[in-house]
Amino acid sequence: MAEIVDFIARYCTLAPPLQTRPVVNRDTFKMNRMYDIQSSKSLPTIVENGATTTVAKLSQERVLPIIYLNQELYENLGREKDKLAPLLNQGDLTRLRNIANPFEVIGSGQYGNRAASKLASINTIYDLFPRDRDILVTDIAGGPGSWSQYVLTNYPRAKIIGISLQRVNSYTNWNREKYGLSDDKFEAFYGKISYSKGGKGDLLEYWEEFSDYVRNKGAVDTVMADGGIGEEEGVNENLQEQYNIPLIFAEIVTGLRIVRKRTSVEGGNMVIKLYDLHTSLMGDIILIVNLCFSRCVITKPITSRPANSEKYLVCLGCNSENDTNPIIEFLSNKLRLILSGTVPHYFFNHGDQLFYQYLVGLNTTFGNEQLQALKSIISAKDDPQVQPVKYDLSLYCKIIGLRDSDTEIFL
Repeated sequence: MAEIVDFIARYCTLAPPLQTRPVVNRDTFKMNRMYDIQSSKSLPTIVENGATTTVAKLSQERVLPIIYLNQELYENLGREKDKLAPLLNQGDLTRLRNIANPFEVIGSGQYGNRAASKLASINTIYDLFPRDRDILVTDIAGGPGSWSQYVLTNYPRAKIIGISLQRVNSYTNWNREKYGLSDDKFEAFYGKISYSKGGKGDLLEYWEEFSDYVRNKGAVDTVMADGGIGEEEGVNENLQEQYNIPLIFAEIVTGLRIVRKRTSVEGGNMVIKLYDLHTSLMGDIILIVNLCFSRCVITKPITSRPANSEKYLVCLGCNSENDTNPIIEFLSNKLRLILSGTVPHYFFNHGDQLFYQYLVGLNTTFGNEQLQALKSIISAKDDPQVQPVKYDLSLYCKIIGLRDSDTEIFL
């Protein structure tokens, strides 16, 4: 019990009560984890003929080197994640998640899915979408559509092109009715053939075609990608980072190909869901994306459960075509290699100490917090008397645009 109380107390006191902070600024959102990426701004030396593995092995065993987290913390996290797995199908999981996350009850507000509250938190801080003109947005791997619903609700001049894997009775299918995705504002891309004829919207198959299709429509102001394969689909959470690399990398490369490049107009933005960032390859991907934007941040909003590995890469102000085209060509070729079945351990020789120290520090902070959250859940599973700590989040929800009714239990 003491362990749970200690975690909640530390997590909830990162900022004073929100009633005393009516101004929207960084201090207001101190509870949201925000870390600007730090690295040199020169392209590292490319590895030629380095070690590789196969796509199939990514979901079977640990094959990529762990270089951005110390071994002890990595192993401790792995043990606690293994303990959590049997709880996923138990009816008490909601209570346990609430214990580990006092902000769980924020929920979905007026939107159809709680994922929208994460985008609302991120957007309030980083202002991802221009308001003063018509904008083009893409929603990559975004089914069933809560992020698109958030954009269309708050930005009436937006139009969205989305791609998401379509399967029988799958949560990744677009749900136009539930999320208000009208034909005049939202266009779904399925691939070479229409959905009615079997097009399935698989980004890993159609990323180049989707890129070309979108570019013919215009430069994208904001790229969104909230796709991921997690424990709900039977993926071992200790391999979640590896297993998701092809999808995350395809989202990033696709985003870079279509996002607005800086001209006389400011460059566009991207927000991409990530998981753990422990491996050599994920580090290399983050490092090179940072070279393409004026600012990149890795963040975890308070509406993202602290017991999971979810984080978001926020990229602001894409650089010019001259600066980004060589990088995009390099990454596109690497994506083709990975989708053909060959996964390199590294893209670069690692000499950027600033980035190494940054990512190790970030992973240590996130890792320790995740470890405490996992222990809180596991400690409480046999004690039904342990209940979530209540915390007044009504002003926070008002600031990010969620209706207050979702937080009325916080009195």
